[in-house]
Amino acid sequence: MKAFEFSTTPLDTAALQREMRDVTCGGFAGFEGWVRNHNEGMAVTRLEYEAYAELAEKEGARIVQEAIERYGVTRAACVHRVGSLALTDVAVWVGVSAAHRDEAFRACRYIIDEVKHRVPIWKKEHYVNGDSGWVNCERCAAPGAHEHEDTAPARHREYANPYAHDDDHLHNHLHGPGPGHGHEHHEHPPLLSPDYSRQIALREVGLPGQARLLAASVLVVGAGGLGVPVLQYLAGAGVGRIGIVDADRLEPSNLHRQTWYALADCGREKSTLAAERVNALNPEVHVQAHALRLDANNADRLADGYDLILDCTDNFTTKFLLNDLALRTRKPLLFAIHIC
Repeated sequence: MKAFEFSTTPLDTAALQREMRDVTCGGFAGFEGWVRNHNEGMAVTRLEYEAYAELAEKEGARIVQEAIERYGVTRAACVHRVGSLALTDVAVWVGVSAAHRDEAFRACRYIIDEVKHRVPIWKKEHYVNGDSGWVNCERCAAPGAHEHEDTAPARHREYANPYAHDDDHLHNHLHGPGPGHGHEHHEHPPLLSPDYSRQIALREVGLPGQARLLAASVLVVGAGGLGVPVLQYLAGAGVGRIGIVDADRLEPSNLHRQTWYALADCGREKSTLAAERVNALNPEVHVQAHALRLDANNADRLADGYDLILDCTDNFTTKFLLNDLALRTRKPLLFAIHIC
């Protein structure tokens, strides 16, 4: 039996458990993940699983070996279904045999949590209404699941519901005032607030990480082919303050690679256009446009107060200036390079 493998046919869990038997072991822990008939308020009819098998099998086997070494268990294995699954089918099975039950339980939990986080497997749900959608499993495994039980429960609750703390400043910032704050009735519909829930759900980000993004500031030099996607992602991620430096005006020849802009924008300053696009994408970001060329005389002033500098230019003169600036001010600098 392999440490980790995929199956296109229904799993015989009894047979899998028999393969894990060992006369030296006094404890066995198993996990079965079943296909249920609902998720997030939607009635589910079936699931589909796809995986990047070559990479997934290697990473899955690595996870199982980590569990064996970490918890000192005797045997461990994981089998995951791919293809179409009906309701009540077993989607994933984990089995662990150990000398004692405690290490078996811990290793079993470790394997399923790490598989859900690290193995490239995608799940598609099919709904009663005929619709379907790919979903992730960010709530399948809570951060800190393998820590000491004294600290794990609180972190599990935060992970299961990133917005659980109504008095949290970040929560209020992201979602606006609740009942009893400000006017209850609006003459015009309130503006939508950015939704960072997908990245907050990642254990590498969470609410603390989102708060750090909100407090961060980035100076982007260049609002062209490199600067456009950089600014889109910075604004979408919720970086709190962004400065944009670019002296050029938009030309029709720019549009095939600077896809944030439109033909009607030609002739306008790119820094101003980019700032408008940032505000349209995320009105909570404080953005400042500098319609000028960075040089030795203004570099220190422009970079003052920013945590990070991003070079998105296409000329070496500016790159050398930024390198000198970073060395002089001890600010981190990231270079981007056009590859033609």
